Amino acid sequence: SGHYTVTALVGDLSASATVHVFGAAVALRATPAAATVPANGETKVAILVEVIDASGIRVLADDETEVTVEYADDGANGAVKLPDETTVVVKDGAATLEFVATTNADVTDLLRFYVGLDEDMADARAEIGAVDQIPTAIQLEADPEELLANEIDYGTVTATVLDQAGEPMLSGAYELTF
Repeated sequence: SGHYTVTALVGDLSASATVHVFGAAVALRATPAAATVPANGETKVAILVEVIDASGIRVLADDETEVTVEYADDGANGAVKLPDETTVVVKDGAATLEFVATTNADVTDLLRFYVGLDEDMADARAEIGAVDQIPTAIQLEADPEELLANEIDYGTVTATVLDQAGEPMLSGAYELTF
């Protein structure tokens, strides 16, 4: 199993190609893009699920395995919401599922990925934790963006405090100076 580069030479000319060698599908592997998400109800985290052989190589020829996700423990602990479609079909031996953070901090969900009733295919698990929002930036918006000098006119400047994922903070009082 593995990835191999094959090179052909004719005089001064050469050409290369990569050959992917893999065995029979035996398991799933789940890899989250992030282990934690801010508990803001907006942030999305993707989990890549791959069909792999006994050597851990992705089975690229697999375009038909249906992978289902569920909460692995006694149900949702409240870190992330399951996607609307909990079963996906892999393409090139992989599929990506997207989960949305809840507003519950300091909790972790254990997710289980499995292939229907196929007891020969080992399932995979992934943990996603929700953490407190941390204010990291301020976004300012002026409306209108231009005011006439020496005219009676007014405008509004709105300041939005953003968390570590770039989403608005859900609560808190912040002293801002303009």
